[in-house]
Amino acid sequence: MKIRTPRLLVTALGAALFAVACSGGSGSNGPEGYSYNGPGSAWSVLLSDDGEFTIEARDTLEDDPFLTVEGSYERHDNGFIELTVEDADGTDAPDPGDKGMAIEAPGFAFLLRPLGGSGELYPMVSSGECPDADVTANWMMMTCNNGGDSCEANNTGRDFFGTFAYDESTDTATLPSRYALEAATSQGSNPVGTASCSEGVMEVTDALMYLTENEGAIVQISPDDHDDAQHVMALPAEAMVQTDLAGTYVGMGFDKSDDSSFALSMTMNAGGTSASIFQVSDTDLENATPGSGAGTIAVTAVNMVGAAASDGWFTGTLTVSPDPARPIYCMAANDVGDSGKNMLLCIGQSPGDATEFYNLVLVSAD
Repeated sequence: MKIRTPRLLVTALGAALFAVACSGGSGSNGPEGYSYNGPGSAWSVLLSDDGEFTIEARDTLEDDPFLTVEGSYERHDNGFIELTVEDADGTDAPDPGDKGMAIEAPGFAFLLRPLGGSGELYPMVSSGECPDADVTANWMMMTCNNGGDSCEANNTGRDFFGTFAYDESTDTATLPSRYALEAATSQGSNPVGTASCSEGVMEVTDALMYLTENEGAIVQISPDDHDDAQHVMALPAEAMVQTDLAGTYVGMGFDKSDDSSFALSMTMNAGGTSASIFQVSDTDLENATPGSGAGTIAVTAVNMVGAAASDGWFTGTLTVSPDPARPIYCMAANDVGDSGKNMLLCIGQSPGDATEFYNLVLVSAD
């Protein structure tokens, strides 16, 4: 059984915001609010302090927008954001009244769900500033579009998560460790590239990186070919205390086996050893009232990936009855970007199909 959500949202805005999501993102806290932009085409999102948002899409950073969307948003205390379109112009423009959904760690990350209940969840991190110190982070795959064996979640030669490092003095990015989802098989290290970072963007051969001054990162692989696009998102790597995982979270999930995405809440017990996941109605994001049970996570190790020590990761099993338990790997970071929000980003094999991957993105609910 797959976790599903009612497809209540409108396809038109789904197409527009799906494209925003494909671009990835980034955000900074300026006098007008928080801005986010990122990979795909060149997309930007501004959440103004007056409750209005603006989305612009460009073919490249230098081009004029081919799509502009304006409207209002509501940032709920629990971490959900609801967006309502008021005006839009350009390619695949949505209609007034269309709605969108996202979660946010203000000033650090903005993660968008495509409307209509389908498509990958796309990350955005704070824009406009390059790191002023070395970065040590964890990363996971959020888009893998090149299909075939190379994106199969049980492929022991395919990396889906690992660690990320950026050397500020040499402008060099690397992936010191990479792992397959199947039994956390090590894929070794891999260089990303060396290039100067400008206004939070670093371009190397066959990859585009969106970096922040608060240890966030998105790497877009094959940026010139959307059919082969791969996006990964990174969180700061920090040693975790298992009991600190306890609490209630809200967020979204994505199941590659049927391209479904859904709103959810999750409660982690006091010991940080197990979690219960519940569906949340798209029309009840403010309250995030837990609906029917949608799965459980049993945590088996912290600060470990397989047999290897790795700060900020916990290993577990995801069970969605009646499907078998599947391995899941989650990276956790507290108070990311001084936002007051804790984040959990998870990747594993789909409960219904071990050949497809599965994401959970969550923020602490206040």
